Amino acid sequence: MTGKICAASALLAGLWVGCAQAALVISTAATSNVSCSGGVCTATAANAVLNAHDLMVSLAHGDMTLVSGSTAQDIEFDTPVHWTSAHRLTLDSYHAITFTQPVISEGTGGITMTTNDGGTGGDIYFTGKGRVALWDLGSALTINGKPYTLVNNVAGLAAAVSANPAGRIAFANIYNASVDGVYSQSPVAIDFDGTFEGLGNTISHLTVDGGRGLFSSLGPSSTQAILRDIVLSGTVIRAPSGKAGALVAWNYGTVIGASSIGGMVSVASGDLMSAGGLVGRLDFSGGRFGTVIRSFSSTRVVCGNFCAASGLVGSSEEGRIRQSGASGAVAAGNHANAGGLLGENDGSSSSVALSFATGSVTVRNAFDGANTNVIATAGGLVGHNAGMIDQSYATGTVSGGSGLKYATNHVWVGGLVGLGDYDGSATRSLITHSYARGAVSVGAQGDAGGFAGKSPSRYTTQCYSTGAVSTSGASEIGGFVGYDTWVGGYASAHDYWDLDTSGVSDPGKGAGNTTNDQGITGLTTAQLQSGLPSGFDPTIWAESAGINNGLPYLLDIPPQ
Repeated sequence: MTGKICAASALLAGLWVGCAQAALVISTAATSNVSCSGGVCTATAANAVLNAHDLMVSLAHGDMTLVSGSTAQDIEFDTPVHWTSAHRLTLDSYHAITFTQPVISEGTGGITMTTNDGGTGGDIYFTGKGRVALWDLGSALTINGKPYTLVNNVAGLAAAVSANPAGRIAFANIYNASVDGVYSQSPVAIDFDGTFEGLGNTISHLTVDGGRGLFSSLGPSSTQAILRDIVLSGTVIRAPSGKAGALVAWNYGTVIGASSIGGMVSVASGDLMSAGGLVGRLDFSGGRFGTVIRSFSSTRVVCGNFCAASGLVGSSEEGRIRQSGASGAVAAGNHANAGGLLGENDGSSSSVALSFATGSVTVRNAFDGANTNVIATAGGLVGHNAGMIDQSYATGTVSGGSGLKYATNHVWVGGLVGLGDYDGSATRSLITHSYARGAVSVGAQGDAGGFAGKSPSRYTTQCYSTGAVSTSGASEIGGFVGYDTWVGGYASAHDYWDLDTSGVSDPGKGAGNTTNDQGITGLTTAQLQSGLPSGFDPTIWAESAGINNGLPYLLDIPPQ
């Protein structure tokens, strides 16, 4: 889904939902603006209502089809619906279908869902308590003309993938995986190249000790591999090394509308590790780019040395993250890249957009007495950024560098990005329309800024930071960036920091390594609240006294 996000319902239960302008709504209200005949109920106005009790009575006696048409466009369930008969419910939507409450077939009745029947850009959304359940695995589920195999437990999922690694599989009910005990490897240990539809259902208390996630790998051989609409709750993944994520360790496909709530992902040690609250690593092969859309994680992530770690995705090589968020705390060791949303964003087309992170980020960097060349990054959104970031924000505290001892030790810490690289290409480390509000602290040897630890101001534009910046030693600190690699700054950057809240009140210290860096301006809190700063695009940014403490916020991703 592209385009604007509704401010009133931007993020519910961790999942993005679309801006419904009109809909056929199934609710407790009286039926209105709906014409029903021969088992087909069609919306006759933009705002149509079908009473849920009326629908359930009808399903007891026969198949029912709901049609939004181009008038209402969407179908939306705002109250629970359930039936025990063998009759089928068909949802025919011109645009999208949204479930905010459960829809449950308790008998042998099937469900058919069709989106974009005349429209474009629609999808199936699950938010709040929304989910679809089919208690009988013999029931028929068809989505956009494709039949799905139903499973209702983790063992059944693994068996279905083993039988058909490129198949279409749906999780048909909620499941408590604590009865399975502890898995010693990923339950779905083979590559999955099909489509998994979770239907908004929850798998709780999955524990994998020695494996990498619920799925080991998605999409290495298919451009269509998808994991979507599944909620993981209380998942614990303990991987000895390699890549790990609560949902999938290695992703070449697309993850849509998935979330991991609570629990922990940890990777102990080893080179080139990636640990993410939802996905271990996004990668590309043969034109296939790993992607995460409308997804969320509050899972805690712990990773050892030589690791990329984050609340959502550990590392990304040419991957894409859109309309997603994370709130879990992240902690990593020496030689680590740690971020609230993404640990390492690598590749000229690798990107993050319309996304946020609110969890704390720490790189421990304790001197170990052996390795003198300790280097690490920590960022509220991204640890090490060599790709693109647009319309995103971070609010968590960020810290690193304690215990470093030698001159070759270094750590970069920033409210949004720890380290932003630049290799001569305008698409590298391009950060636009973003902000950071978390406090930033660095140890004796490093660079820290309210927005970035080290980054070229030439490729950071329309951004600001407000977090306090501090050091326990002689590190370079700046109100906005600790070390600007574009010497002299860039006059058209339109970047700002808060003189009052940052602790950097000298208006010449927007950058720690140079004075009066062009394009970086210090403003008081009152000035930041009194209208959009110069250069900020009013079609992207806005201000309101009741939103974001009166500071500039992004229209397409208002603060949560």
